[in-house]
Amino acid sequence: MSASVQLWSVVFFALTAALLALPFYPAWQEWRHPLDARALALKSSPNHHALPTSPQVRLAQGVATPPVVSASVRIVASSGCQFQKLMAPTLVLGSANAERPRHEPPHRTLVTPPHAQPWGDRGWRIQGDCHIADAQQVQGPLVVMGALTLGADCMVDGDVKAHGAVQVGPRSRIRGALFSEQAIALHEDAQVQGPVVSEAQVDLGPGVVIGRLAQASTLSAPRIVAQSGALVHGTAWATQSGRVV
Repeated sequence: MSASVQLWSVVFFALTAALLALPFYPAWQEWRHPLDARALALKSSPNHHALPTSPQVRLAQGVATPPVVSASVRIVASSGCQFQKLMAPTLVLGSANAERPRHEPPHRTLVTPPHAQPWGDRGWRIQGDCHIADAQQVQGPLVVMGALTLGADCMVDGDVKAHGAVQVGPRSRIRGALFSEQAIALHEDAQVQGPVVSEAQVDLGPGVVIGRLAQASTLSAPRIVAQSGALVHGTAWATQSGRVV
């Protein structure tokens, strides 16, 4: 074999070996000088950044309120402010001195609502509108197919559902939930132990209390208008607009 043939054989062998080894070069380079010797720093997405809940939040008039506001102890919504959804063990709407002494009416008479028919477990169903006079006690649950007017100093021991508008008189108490397809108006110092839900609007008078500190409740309506001094334990959710006047 001539010297030239041997030379070309060596060159061909060298080129073939280089081509075969070329794909493995990055791996060899990484082994000699690792690029990932240190762990990469992970950046948290702003959408997943959780802020600790403050014990107390105060909402001021003229300051934009986030869609959802929560606190671990209390939210104070000053008069004139607007809100959408508030969540805390205590929601003070307007005045920070909403907890004021309450006096039990001296006398109540257990009555059957006018034009009522027995319904459910010791409850009543009224086909049309219903008006309950002052200082009366009714054993619920109570279903009213029309509007409901509850006088002052009354007590309903159970849930109340009305298809029409609801008026709850001063200092009256509902030991259950209150639902209406129309507007609900809770007048001065009225109390509702369970959820209050309206498909239209809820008006809260001064001193109104919804829920209890030991048992959170919910206030929900497209529109909520609260007089200064109303109090909610749990959640107040105005799906369209809420304001303190």
